[in-house]
Amino acid sequence: MNKIHVALIGCGGFGNVHLNHLLKMEDVQIDALVNTGRENLEKTGQKVPCAKLYQDYLEMFEVQPQLDAVVVCVTPARHAQIEQIAAKKKLAIYLEKPIGIQISETAQTKEIIEQSGIICSVGYQERYNPHLKRIQQELAEESIGLITGRWIGDMPQAPWWRLKEQSGGQLLEQCTHIFDMLRFLFGEVSSVYAVSRNDMHQHIDNCNVDDCAAVTLQFQNGIIASIQTGCYQQEKAQSDIGFTIYAGNKTIDYHWGNSVEIICKHQKEVFTFDQNCHFQSLNTFIQAVKNQDTSMILSDYSDAFQTLKVTLAAEQSIKEQRPIFLK
Repeated sequence: MNKIHVALIGCGGFGNVHLNHLLKMEDVQIDALVNTGRENLEKTGQKVPCAKLYQDYLEMFEVQPQLDAVVVCVTPARHAQIEQIAAKKKLAIYLEKPIGIQISETAQTKEIIEQSGIICSVGYQERYNPHLKRIQQELAEESIGLITGRWIGDMPQAPWWRLKEQSGGQLLEQCTHIFDMLRFLFGEVSSVYAVSRNDMHQHIDNCNVDDCAAVTLQFQNGIIASIQTGCYQQEKAQSDIGFTIYAGNKTIDYHWGNSVEIICKHQKEVFTFDQNCHFQSLNTFIQAVKNQDTSMILSDYSDAFQTLKVTLAAEQSIKEQRPIFLK
């Protein structure tokens, strides 16, 4: 296989981030772009003059020849049908997180993808940060009691993000990264308890997402994590995104997209991140398709489904005001 023929579905902000990365890969050819809004579609199309433009992904799937893969960057509630069609057509899929906002749809998609045998990778890009190996080495002989995680900042401007029925809310759409990283490092979750507040956005029209939430997780290995989210700060405030691990002999503080600090009693080491994890995650997918080898993919659909189960359990806990126990 010489060139990987790709269609990009979704030409919004992150669709263009992924497109810019794809255009740097010599073994990729962008054959089609899909976006419901014509203005964004044509603007994005200027970057790839040879690509065919579609406003309907159903039409693209029907008439576009010679595709190997699709890169899907649509709003969370719109995922299921796209991935199901692509899987049935035996196309490899790279999709942005979260994989959906309903367990029934994603469970059905999971089954279709597994039965199809296609290559699928989900954009939990921070798993590809090379500094995670150092963190795992530092923790190998450590006892860990507590972890704190946070995704606290301002309200994203996209109108769809502010509607829970489209985005799933901050726990699912943004803080899913924190849940996923902790699963990646510490294994599966056994119980979830969460509370939220939603009375701080009354001045914003068409907004029904929670303002903030606090979630307590207990992992199957006994580790306890406390995760906080908030999207109520003003734009001028400094976002706080990351997690802190409190081990028996050291503290590890992970600053999202920036650096990690490893702190012992008499020493602090700081490692600055110098790789683009989004590029690395997407390029790993392209190489997996090219070589038909999934060994380097760190988050497939089935794994991402487990992260979604945890975040949906947090939403269920908020609604029912009780702990949720995961099987």
